[in-house]
Amino acid sequence: MHSIKTAVVVSILLVVGYAVYTTLNNERPASSPSPGGDDWPRAAKVDAPEGAGPGAGSPLRRSEKAFASNVASGVRPPWDLPGSVGGGPSGPPSGPNRTRPTATPKSDRTSAGNPLAEGPGSARQAPQGVRPEFQKMMEAAQQMIRDGLAVRVLRELSPLYGASDLAAEESRQVTELLGQLAGEVIYSRKPYLEQPYVVQPGDTLERIAQQYQVPWQLLAKINAVQDPARPAPGSKLKVLRGPFDAIVYPDRLELVLQVNGLYAGRFPIGIGRDQARLDGSYAVTKKTTRPTYHGPNGAIPPEDPDNPLGKYWIGLNEQIGIHGTNDMRNLRRRDGRGTICLGDRDIEDVYDILSVASESCPGSKVIIRRSVESPAAVAERDAGALGWR
Repeated sequence: MHSIKTAVVVSILLVVGYAVYTTLNNERPASSPSPGGDDWPRAAKVDAPEGAGPGAGSPLRRSEKAFASNVASGVRPPWDLPGSVGGGPSGPPSGPNRTRPTATPKSDRTSAGNPLAEGPGSARQAPQGVRPEFQKMMEAAQQMIRDGLAVRVLRELSPLYGASDLAAEESRQVTELLGQLAGEVIYSRKPYLEQPYVVQPGDTLERIAQQYQVPWQLLAKINAVQDPARPAPGSKLKVLRGPFDAIVYPDRLELVLQVNGLYAGRFPIGIGRDQARLDGSYAVTKKTTRPTYHGPNGAIPPEDPDNPLGKYWIGLNEQIGIHGTNDMRNLRRRDGRGTICLGDRDIEDVYDILSVASESCPGSKVIIRRSVESPAAVAERDAGALGWR
């Protein structure tokens, strides 16, 4: 009952909060906050015209599409945005992933168009399996999004991801809306969470990223920075304050990102057989490219196609890590080699998001635990969720 009560409380908070917001705005002249600079939108709204979409990709990858705001740069972003155009990967797999499964698992995504303006819960009549109070909560959330309160909705709904007492259709709607919100609030170039950073003479992207406790590679992808060592003085950068953390659910075969309590996307994973027990709380201790695999039959060098770790290793301790894979069929399975694997493109993204602890940054935390959802509920929810078919 805890999750039901939580949903009801969130619903009340959203409805009451929106009523207060509306009342206040009706009693005084509306004013638009200025995030700084004419090249930034005066009022960031999630419901954009078709084609503009929620800005950057979210960790809801579908293909190698560029960020909606970065298409001209030619930079391949880490995520494909819900609502962006384009299909799945094309052509034969490259690198060590020589075998493509019949249906490659993909991170969550949504349909094209204007998903947040007419997204889950926007219909007046609740679909089967959705309670009236949940429907009211989602309708209030959609209205708040249309009124420019996307950050607040993302913050209020994030704790409901994976709640045990949500019905499968309710969980699907929450997951879909959270994915859309994360893509817009966190990964687009719109400055929802922090004022844009104005580049000073002599700044490097690494130095700027250290101030915000995120990897510089993440800022480079969001902002399509071509030269991290010499960003243009006077230019404005989307920044966000980290570090990001991750929760790994071995039973759901899923990795979920968070930043400051906000849902920040999910990825399908595979669990290897190298470690019998993974549960626990870990700090990211190191990040390595071209890792060497140390298995029961000896070491396998990075260039060997039989190396199961792929191109990236995010170390949690000497034996446990988040890594790539040399066979995409290892995703959504529990019998591969290694410990926690992601697909090639997804591990590159997560590698650029999670931080190693340093003097200036506490580093990312990774919690490995079982989900509170039953396996049957997870299967039912994901069977109806776009991107997890």
